Amino acid sequence: SEPQGLFRAEGGTDGLLRGQLSASLPSPFGTASLQASAFSLDGWRDFNRQEVQRVLARIDAPLSASLTHTFHVQASNSRVEITGTQSRAEILARSPAANAFTRLADIERRAQTWRLADRVAYAAPGWKGDVGVFLARTDAVFTRRDLSEDQSLEFGADARAAFEPNTSLPLRLDAGARLQQGRRDAVMTLAGDGLPPRLGGVRTQPFADNRLTARAGAAWVQADLEPR
Repeated sequence: SEPQGLFRAEGGTDGLLRGQLSASLPSPFGTASLQASAFSLDGWRDFNRQEVQRVLARIDAPLSASLTHTFHVQASNSRVEITGTQSRAEILARSPAANAFTRLADIERRAQTWRLADRVAYAAPGWKGDVGVFLARTDAVFTRRDLSEDQSLEFGADARAAFEPNTSLPLRLDAGARLQQGRRDAVMTLAGDGLPPRLGGVRTQPFADNRLTARAGAAWVQADLEPR
């Protein structure tokens, strides 16, 4: 296939900026594709900025006439400023002012995520199936008078198959299984010794350290009569 690409950009009021890039091209390993996007907005209120960037890279490789392999990696980064509440008088006056403490404490939330996934699929007359695995991680930091840091890690595997026997009945059989495990670590740190102009975001002695682990599994078989 021929290389393909797209680029788009736009802007608007209150500092709106948005851009998108996508491209695909053949490679020795198969068809490689890339998608990237970015967004930012200042907002009409003070200390109200939000922004996010995302990237997705993928390779689709045919291993044979009936076997294909797909690998992709995805990452994102985001940041949001918390502008805080206003008084009734400020709301009626449509004041753009941020909450005084919120601005002084520099309250915001930042998050980074990434995901890796790999899948092999098989297709032949009468049946098809695929097997895949994935690994994902998210790191988030919430800055306020204290500092909350969350880290989650998740991985899993699944397999699916669909079979259409060559019978007089329009029968279709579907079966699959899925295993998944996730872990979340949350640490909260007092930041009371922060001084103006930045009250938050100063690490002191942690006063909360929690870990949550969850596991899940499922298997299914389904039979359908479908018109052909």
